[in-house]
Amino acid sequence: MSDFSSFPLIDATDHEILMHKEVHFGGSFAVMIDYYAQEENKGCMEEFSQERIELLSQIELEEGINLAQELLMDEEKQLIARAQKKYADLKKIYDLPSGFTHLVADLLLSEDIDAVDEIEALCKHPEAIPLLLQIVQDEDSYLPLFPGYGFAPFHAIECLGKLQAKEAILPIFETLSKTDFFGEETIFSALFHIGNPAKEFLLQKLQKTPITKENENAAIALSWFQEDPEVSSVCLQLLREPSIQENSRFFSQLLLSCTEPDAKKQKILEELAQIPNLSSDCKEELQWILRSNQNRTKV
Repeated sequence: MSDFSSFPLIDATDHEILMHKEVHFGGSFAVMIDYYAQEENKGCMEEFSQERIELLSQIELEEGINLAQELLMDEEKQLIARAQKKYADLKKIYDLPSGFTHLVADLLLSEDIDAVDEIEALCKHPEAIPLLLQIVQDEDSYLPLFPGYGFAPFHAIECLGKLQAKEAILPIFETLSKTDFFGEETIFSALFHIGNPAKEFLLQKLQKTPITKENENAAIALSWFQEDPEVSSVCLQLLREPSIQENSRFFSQLLLSCTEPDAKKQKILEELAQIPNLSSDCKEELQWILRSNQNRTKV
């Protein structure tokens, strides 16, 4: 191995840059630099600065070596090989007769950050549901190193929602544990589009005990169904339980489905606002909903 003691400090981000260079840019810094010069490109990672990519490129050129080969650990090289195989397998799909499998490959390889055209095309092919589910359930799909730059599962989820794929409800819901705020709206929207089967699933999750993160996720997802009387009825029933009134976070999440103005609902919310032991934050939220509903009924 070469002596890198005189090099600028190589850190974890540099390792990520080298891995991305090998997978997404065919091992070419020149191609990567050209891609990153256009910052709006889908695969540009915010933590990778153009200056750092250029510096690593310069070091590689001056030393006449492959930095990835010299610096990356064995497990990182194995990850690269796995990602490269995914790309190779996708390219093989285009050797098959044209069909929905081509559209799935198009989705994974799309450079459109929203993949609008690719999603629209796939929504005409319910036979693609099993492949879309595979993307959602593949842990690698969530990594920026793999085809789709980490966006692929959420594009697949959007397709599954629009296809109203009942078999996708549980896998889509489980995805909430794998994402941050970025993907949540896509997930909740997909569950809403699937409709009544998703609503029934979420209501079951909502009422399970003991209260866990799954109950909280179900409460937030059900806020998309807040105009459904069954949803608001169940949420109001839960809000009356003393054990839930002690859980300010879950209490607030249940309130999300109780904001539509209704005389009966308004009376229950007024009663809840008078509970002595309720946290000040929950009381403030209740008062805000009550005031908002009063203003809406006056209009």
